[in-house]
Amino acid sequence: MKTKGSVRSIKVAGILAILFGIFGLFTGFAAAGTFIPYRQGEPWSESAEVMTAVAAVGAVASLIAVVSGWGLRRTKGWAWGATVGVAVACVALNVVMAAFMGLSYLYFAAIVAVAYGIVVVLLLLGRASYRARTGTAPA
Repeated sequence: MKTKGSVRSIKVAGILAILFGIFGLFTGFAAAGTFIPYRQGEPWSESAEVMTAVAAVGAVASLIAVVSGWGLRRTKGWAWGATVGVAVACVALNVVMAAFMGLSYLYFAAIVAVAYGIVVVLLLLGRASYRARTGTAPA
């Protein structure tokens, strides 16, 4: 049974996924540019290659977040799972970055976890309505 509130939660989750994805794109590209390997004198110079790769993967995951948010807004069948997968990937990538950047980076990872946690909660609230809207039409 779909209710207006559950459909609205999916739409809001889509908007948030798009916004977080755009923010993640900028952050990921900026981080990848910051951690370019072989920068001399920086505390991360020994793990710069890995951090650059992680930041670039984060930017790609954020691009997928934008696309999946667009899919949620248009109730595409693949978008729900893609958005949950992107949420998990973005949080995991930030935890990996915390391993290289130090424990102070966990604050940023926590912010990302809370942000995508809100998206996942909204998706769970609207799951029944989402299944109803993406199902096949009766013959």
